[in-house]
Amino acid sequence: MADKIKWSDWASLGKPDATELGRPFARSNQDGRLEVFAIGLGGIFNIAQLSPNGLWRDFWRDKERPSPTVSIQSHVASTNADGRLGIFAVGNDNALWQKWQVAPSNGWTEEWKTLGTPVRDTSLTEQFTVGKNQDGRQEVFAVGSDGAVWQIWQTAPKRRLERLEEPWRAGATAAAARIALLSETTQTGARNCS
Repeated sequence: MADKIKWSDWASLGKPDATELGRPFARSNQDGRLEVFAIGLGGIFNIAQLSPNGLWRDFWRDKERPSPTVSIQSHVASTNADGRLGIFAVGNDNALWQKWQVAPSNGWTEEWKTLGTPVRDTSLTEQFTVGKNQDGRQEVFAVGSDGAVWQIWQTAPKRRLERLEEPWRAGATAAAARIALLSETTQTGARNCS
């Protein structure tokens, strides 16, 4: 049966003129169109399908970097309870940043918002993932420079994706966290906690 599954030929989605891209990450919009996010020039670029299962836009859009002095090192995309996509990123400042759609399948916030770091002497590594609880609240799990897994979450499912509520909380040991995060990120890119 597996040998009967057919695949298309490879096709290029191109790249922005100014940069090469790395670490692509795909997510489905609420309307069914796929959207791909990739790192370039220290920021995020994205490209989307024009219709579900359809052709792709012929250019990449620049979602920029969190600030002129902060470059993105690692990112994931997630879906908020109301269907809007969001981008979470760890910058070279070792803090967590986020940007989100202003409506499902439509438009993005102008600026990145910071969610900071767990505590003063603990920064974030590039190893993190985002999950969604059964009630729709998003939760971020990240390995800190202290080797612990830290978490930050929305205190209630929000119709409007805003800053996740603090405090960050420490969890499992570094070894267990790295194995879990690597496995989850490699297999799916993001964890669903429902």
